Amino acid sequence: MIIEKSADFGETWEVLQYYGRNCSLFYGMGAVLEVTRADPTAVTCSIVRETPYQNGEVLFPVREDRYMLYTGPNNDNFAALYQAFDQIPEINRFLQFTDIRIHLLRPATDGNARLQNPETYLKYYYAIGEIDIIAG
Repeated sequence: MIIEKSADFGETWEVLQYYGRNCSLFYGMGAVLEVTRADPTAVTCSIVRETPYQNGEVLFPVREDRYMLYTGPNNDNFAALYQAFDQIPEINRFLQFTDIRIHLLRPATDGNARLQNPETYLKYYYAIGEIDIIAG
């Protein structure tokens, strides 16, 4: 799965986050598990061990991964965060969007599909019943 954002009402898109069981195989990158002050707008790839089924969650943890670089471990130094927004415009740009798009690239097959035969995937499907995007 990939989460993408657009800041121009869907004219252009950029990746916010990758998810997969094998980031190097599916996306040509290793799992980037940590965002640092050196690159607070890093696009990461989260390893997903199990596919979320009914009432499952897939998170894009902005507060924990990006804000806490500046607000500290107690997440309470908001003056430093606002100063970072002023001094590092890439952070603001990274977190602003007009549209969010989710790409579901491969259906969950529980390992029953053989990767050698792409037609095997036609027996599987996926659906999203509810999406909550919580800003804060």
